[in-house]
Amino acid sequence: MKYFQFVTAALILCTANGFVWAGTPQRDLPPDQVNQESTEAEPGSVVNEDETYEARLHRLAAMGDADAQYSLGAGYRFGIDVEKDETEAVKWYRKAAQQGNIDAQASLGSMYNYGEGVAEDDTEAVKWYRLAAQQGDASAQYFLGFMYEFGEGTSVNYVEAVKWYRLSAEQGDDTAQWCLGGMYYFGQGVPVDNTQALSWYRKSAEQGHASAQHSLGNMYVLGEAVAQDDVQAAKWYRKAAGQGDEWAQHELGKMFASGKGVAMNRIRALNWHRLAAEQGYDSAQNSLGEIFAKGEGVPENDAEAVKWFRLAAEQGDKWAQNNLGDMYVMGEGVAKDYVQAMLWYRKAAKQGHVKAKLKIERLFANATEVPDFSGEEVDLLHKSAESGDVNAQLLLAMMYDYGVRVAEDNALAHQWYRKSADQGYAEAQTLLGWIYEYGDGVSVDANEAVKWYRKAADQGHVIAQVELGRIYDDGEKVPEDDVEAVKWYRKAADQGDADAKLLLGTMHEYGEGVPKSDSEAAKWYRQAAEQGLSLAQYYLAAMYNSGEGVPQDEVQAYAWFHLARLGGDENADGFILSLQPRMTLQQITEAKELSREIGERIEANKKNAKNTASQ
Repeated sequence: MKYFQFVTAALILCTANGFVWAGTPQRDLPPDQVNQESTEAEPGSVVNEDETYEARLHRLAAMGDADAQYSLGAGYRFGIDVEKDETEAVKWYRKAAQQGNIDAQASLGSMYNYGEGVAEDDTEAVKWYRLAAQQGDASAQYFLGFMYEFGEGTSVNYVEAVKWYRLSAEQGDDTAQWCLGGMYYFGQGVPVDNTQALSWYRKSAEQGHASAQHSLGNMYVLGEAVAQDDVQAAKWYRKAAGQGDEWAQHELGKMFASGKGVAMNRIRALNWHRLAAEQGYDSAQNSLGEIFAKGEGVPENDAEAVKWFRLAAEQGDKWAQNNLGDMYVMGEGVAKDYVQAMLWYRKAAKQGHVKAKLKIERLFANATEVPDFSGEEVDLLHKSAESGDVNAQLLLAMMYDYGVRVAEDNALAHQWYRKSADQGYAEAQTLLGWIYEYGDGVSVDANEAVKWYRKAADQGHVIAQVELGRIYDDGEKVPEDDVEAVKWYRKAADQGDADAKLLLGTMHEYGEGVPKSDSEAAKWYRQAAEQGLSLAQYYLAAMYNSGEGVPQDEVQAYAWFHLARLGGDENADGFILSLQPRMTLQQITEAKELSREIGERIEANKKNAKNTASQ
């Protein structure tokens, strides 16, 4: 139950979603903070002046001192003054908890909750949280409320959840305050009451709770229990965004793009979207792609647009899937590829994107756009496919997949994808790999995905090579294998793929799958940077700044940081400011001129590449 997500009406209720419970008091204290009275010698006992504190702690714990037992458990849990041993931590926590030690009870609940040192057992977690909560522990009260809200270790009971959240919130626990506000907002366990929701959100937000701050911003945007006020909304979004809340960062980006609640500023819009996008927020990634595609506040950069559309599309964002399809149709940022376009349009259409389905129809209907057999009658296409034509097989597969001119049939779609792939068509093999990796019409099967990616990759298909490298690099669906990841990234990089070059650079920088080599990392970062990837430009600048992998050169560092910043990388700001006091005016002028020259060269190379791809 480490993470959970519950989104309704674009408002997030009590969601972890990668959220660290920073507002929840830490239950465990280092052994040196144990109640000092417990370490005093017992009456009549022999005091050993040479006895260390740790030895005395062990002795008192063995004698049954609950405070010492708790503190010893904390030491073992976090490896403080003893070798970390979560099993021993559970042992000592239990001894102290059974004596009624409130901190030990809450900590033992946490160990069961997260399966640390003991098998995960939410029922046991509830038991120990309850004992601590009944003694008034605010943190345990919050967690007990959480368990009731989401049915972890007990039945869902919103009334009980509200009861425990309230007890914790009234003691000042900011996370409980936020959750209690959410219960009032959505009417769970209590009647809907926006005034109460606003009150608890504000209490939490004023303590610095990021999710409460963005929830409070939402209420100002919607004018719920307060007068509608975009300026106040922006104020609270900014507070949350500054703490890394990706949802608030994205909302703030939209406000700067539209001038709603803040002065319109496209650069700030781009920067906030980028911060959210780099945390993996798909809507922000799509927005960032649109900014680069349209050149809003930055030079138009189709390759960057495609990069961000793809990241969002692969997470299932239907708007990004449609946009990525458009890029393939127009050949912007990628080589023109109608098969790829239809793949992404199909994904968007299946999620209800009406325009994407119309685009599929248009592509199939227009023989001048779709190559080979798209303009033929269905029966003729069947005959061609049955005769072994791989293009016909792939197009027929997509027709069944999309439900265009034939009834949608996943089984027949998979059959024709397989026939085309079995004949060695790399495009079909790559698509089949995607289908198996993401369970699109078939059961998820990572091994099958790897098998088909490899077949296409062995033929030099760049996308398959990057996907194969990624799946080995991530190690989430197959055992991690950095050597294999490097092998496939290198093959794609050797064919000019900028993302593969960036990834290969990181593998060399951190010594993953290859010996650590800053010079090799710098080499690959430079190649990706020369193709316009702002993150690669940032990494290369950092290497010039520190002199790692390249000679230390402030002019080069400044120039590349400047380019990265123009590409929207806000992190470059701090480095630019730190460089300026160390540089002469002449050096800064030289660096800006160098940045301009490199930028012009990059744009010229992109234009030439696009012209070549369209021929």
